[in-house]
Amino acid sequence: AVIYLEIASGFVHATPMGVPVLDGTDIDLPQQTPIVRDALAAIRKGQYDQAIETLRNYIATNGSAPNLSNAYEVLGIGLYMKGDTSEAVAALKKTLSLDPNSGSALTRLGSIALAAGQIDEAKADFEQALQVDPNYQIAHERLGIVLQKDGDIAGAMKEFELGLAGRPPSYLGMKPNLAAIYDEQGRYDDARKLLEPAVAANSTNVGALRSLGI
Repeated sequence: AVIYLEIASGFVHATPMGVPVLDGTDIDLPQQTPIVRDALAAIRKGQYDQAIETLRNYIATNGSAPNLSNAYEVLGIGLYMKGDTSEAVAALKKTLSLDPNSGSALTRLGSIALAAGQIDEAKADFEQALQVDPNYQIAHERLGIVLQKDGDIAGAMKEFELGLAGRPPSYLGMKPNLAAIYDEQGRYDDARKLLEPAVAANSTNVGALRSLGI
């Protein structure tokens, strides 16, 4: 049977234990500078210190550069991945001071709050992200986590389905959580159909395999 995955934190994809992390792969920054792109690539390789130093130097020498909000947001990712949560929050809030309509920054702040058990704050951040960008799917997924924790299963299911709509079959995201809801409703075929393609594409993901009872 499908099981619930305990979600402690999250931004995009699931780790082998089913806990999503802020790894930058969901970031949508179409006007990145080469330096910001390189920093994000370093974060994806686990080179957090290098990325942080690069971005801080870039920010210090380009205080009036356009799209500096992107640099602060990627800096927030690097800081969070390194474990500097308070500094990550400060960087993300700086992002919002430069770009109040950044749905991704709001979603990241909400996910940090969720990881800290600050459910009300997380919910407010996700809802605000969806106010500025109603189609921001990651915010829908994260709001679904909050609602699921609150026991609002119908609301959680709706948000998960909105967050997963149109995603490629290989995308994992919150599919294990949605499949868990289907399972509890007796919709076993729907749960399996939802997860099987993602499991095939994420065959080393222990959380996904456990969700299918493998």
